[in-house]
Amino acid sequence: MKRTSKSDKSERTDQPRWRNTSTSTFRLKSGKDIRLIKPNQVFLASPAEIPEGIRDIIELLDPDPMEEEAKKIRRTEPPEFTVESKGGGWYDVVNSEGKAMNEKALHKTEAEELKAKLEEVEE
Repeated sequence: MKRTSKSDKSERTDQPRWRNTSTSTFRLKSGKDIRLIKPNQVFLASPAEIPEGIRDIIELLDPDPMEEEAKKIRRTEPPEFTVESKGGGWYDVVNSEGKAMNEKALHKTEAEELKAKLEEVEE
């Protein structure tokens, strides 16, 4: 019968690496096991195992692979801008969410110029 250790790295390859950046030791509970994490120690743990209270003293060394794939899949479309009349010859440049992009109402030619500039910046 072959012996296996609890901290066998082949079991934990799906977990990202973290580093304790503080000058103190803390206890990390993972399941029934409690591990002591010393200063500047690199360890493997899932994000669910890391308590919110110590996230400011540790740093993530490996990006989360699921998060990286989600960033690749997510593609943001540039917002579309339209010129809408406020009445009396005044216009607003409005994005696709309905938010006015100008502070004050503009004349139609100024609104068209602002719309063109915003579309150039977004591309």
